[in-house]
Amino acid sequence: MIQLKTFGDNFRASDNSIVNEVKKLNEGEMLPRDGASKFFYDTVGNEGESYILKDKRSYVIFYIDHDDVIQSIDPHLCSWYVESDDRHTTLMLISNNESFSSNLSFNFIYTNDHNFDALKSIRQKKKIEIIFISIVHGGFLKHRSHLFTLPQNIIKSIVV
Repeated sequence: MIQLKTFGDNFRASDNSIVNEVKKLNEGEMLPRDGASKFFYDTVGNEGESYILKDKRSYVIFYIDHDDVIQSIDPHLCSWYVESDDRHTTLMLISNNESFSSNLSFNFIYTNDHNFDALKSIRQKKKIEIIFISIVHGGFLKHRSHLFTLPQNIIKSIVV
């Protein structure tokens, strides 16, 4: 069962409802300001933020940034780097775009059960789904989603 979380003043939504609402949107469609997507309007503070949410099947990372940064990331021209210690693991998506390089860091803190379970799931499935959301016109636009298959050397480097 998915546990309800409270975001903002009087707003309740489950991870599952947020993930499902955004997945139903077409690429290039604005996230509604009401319903489960209200989570983003109430929570996002800065560009470059990411949120790990879970639907009924798996964990999904939402990455929020300015449109030019997200447009510069070609999922087919990316590589991965992993760094772990006894407290956390950082997965870094490195955009190998010649004209505009970006490094997106996703931190998984072991003392956070949600983070730890997400990292174990990613390691087991050897895949990570990222939904890219652009900050545009005072709102949020679903840019695209991509299911990345992690290289074997990255999977082996994830400590859980």
